[in-house]
Amino acid sequence: MTSQKERLLLEISDLLEQIDNANEQISLHRKTHSHLPVMYGQYEQLRNEYLNQLVSLLKNFDVTVKIPRTDRAA
Repeated sequence: MTSQKERLLLEISDLLEQIDNANEQISLHRKTHSHLPVMYGQYEQLRNEYLNQLVSLLKNFDVTVKIPRTDRAA
């Protein structure tokens, strides 16, 4: 494997971890601060940014991903 592919795989792994962390924060804030949507809205925005980056990186492996936007963490 080339060093560039290794770097891409590390970036993908990091993004998946960041997405998982954002999902946890969204869930936590929805449960504890449901009256303050701004609390989890910021994490949803961050999660969407990570998802966009992930989709872009996956193109390097000839993988196309369509991610529905729902304002909810899976």
